[in-house]
Amino acid sequence: MSIKVRPLSQRWKAVIQAGEDVLEFSFCQLNYAKKSQISAESIIHRNGDMTFDHTKTVFLNIKYGLKSVKGLEDEDGKPYELKFESEDDCLEDECVEELLATEIGSELTFVSSSMDTCARLPDHVLHPMTNQPIPGVKILPDVDSKKKS
Repeated sequence: MSIKVRPLSQRWKAVIQAGEDVLEFSFCQLNYAKKSQISAESIIHRNGDMTFDHTKTVFLNIKYGLKSVKGLEDEDGKPYELKFESEDDCLEDECVEELLATEIGSELTFVSSSMDTCARLPDHVLHPMTNQPIPGVKILPDVDSKKKS
């Protein structure tokens, strides 16, 4: 068995097939501090009980992890541009909400859910109820980001 150590700077991409369109979402690996922050922000304390807000985890994984997108268009037919907050190099909340409101929002949610908050980069995306691969969704190394490094 061979266990590979990937540098935190390495990106991976989710490729989503939506009809005729092929969309690419490039993500960075989140460091331990960011994963801990996401976990802490996703815990809800209410009436002495503790629950986990999965929706918030999905949102924050995309906010902090997504770095580029190819294949999406805005209303004018121009390539969709991600909007980043300058201070943290993370997406603006409105941008995340726009992406999740698209027709591939469910697939993007599944991709975000596969970003294990405590461990590793995903190597596949499974439906949480069936444990089967999500049709039309693949996880690949982002070789474009390696060339830029």
